[in-house]
Amino acid sequence: MKMAKRILFTPKKREDEPPSNFPSSKSFVKRVAEINPAVVSRGNQIILFPRVIYDDGRGLNSMITKREGIVDDGKIILSSKVHEEVVFVADEKHGCRGIEDLRIGKVEGETVAHGFPVCYDGLTARTMYKRTHESDPQNLLSWQDFGIIFPNIEAGEAISCVGNETYKEWWRKQYDGDMLEKRIIELKREGFLTPEEILLGAKDGCAYSKRVNGKYTVIVGLKPHMQIVYVDGWEQLADRNFWCEVINDIDNHTLLEARNPKLGWIGLAGTPFEIKEGTVIPYHTGTMNPERIYTGEFALVNSRTPQNVIARTKKSILEATEPWERDGLVSGKVVFPTGHILGDNEETIYTIYGAGDVYTAYTSMKKSDFLERMESV
Repeated sequence: MKMAKRILFTPKKREDEPPSNFPSSKSFVKRVAEINPAVVSRGNQIILFPRVIYDDGRGLNSMITKREGIVDDGKIILSSKVHEEVVFVADEKHGCRGIEDLRIGKVEGETVAHGFPVCYDGLTARTMYKRTHESDPQNLLSWQDFGIIFPNIEAGEAISCVGNETYKEWWRKQYDGDMLEKRIIELKREGFLTPEEILLGAKDGCAYSKRVNGKYTVIVGLKPHMQIVYVDGWEQLADRNFWCEVINDIDNHTLLEARNPKLGWIGLAGTPFEIKEGTVIPYHTGTMNPERIYTGEFALVNSRTPQNVIARTKKSILEATEPWERDGLVSGKVVFPTGHILGDNEETIYTIYGAGDVYTAYTSMKKSDFLERMESV
């Protein structure tokens, strides 16, 4: 099925312009990519939070900004009246080389939004937890910081603890000592702080919309599969003992498995969303062999018991088919979905995605076509 695709925004239009509230203490040379936005919809209004990759004079860095638009007559149209604003920027302690790929979720019965930006220190990417203020929960420019970054466990300890050989093999390759040592030397030469210990990394975290057995539910991404964890309070995400328990029992926390973990991995592709048939978990697949390829797929789960997976797409729904989805900042075929919107009385699914590591684009499909491409698990 051929899917019509449109570029939503490109860095080339404002290559030399930082956002209006870009911190004066930081250096901005030019923007090189606008990709992978979190998406919040309010009626036909949408709020997008792309990752803006820019040259800061020392290399590539990234920040999360805010843009707005509407869905009108089957198209997504950016607002020309609302200025782009910075939401999150890198800090030297945790994410000196960038803030990446925000996910935003809400929990049933609450008004606040829960945010999960990723911080990258040049070695590993870890997930932060933020929350909007209860006094102004709809303000998506103002987030409370609780100092929660996860998973809070040293990589070597995680490798020793995990019993599943697939995870153990993956993490050994990710945290190869010689490779990390070379990278630490490079960072020090460039004048960056380096961490005292190498912690296990995780991306693609997001709050699930419903509590399970009274607990908050969080989807996380420890390669190569996707996991789900349950916490009494958000501070547990920063607890080393909590992550020891999760990793010791990781098979019972696995939500979705990569089909061929020897070749690739999967990760959450934006906030899960509900349809009449259940909750849709969007996910991306990634591989580096024989070339770098990212695609988009979906799973359908029971809304109240999300580890009860009902169906998954038979194969990728979103694939790179356009020239601008290939060989951008890094070579390869890249479509990286990060946001979904329901339209036409929930009969149309809009997918917003990073394209070619440079652009943000979108496409759409009928829900009936989407369901036809699922197979029972």
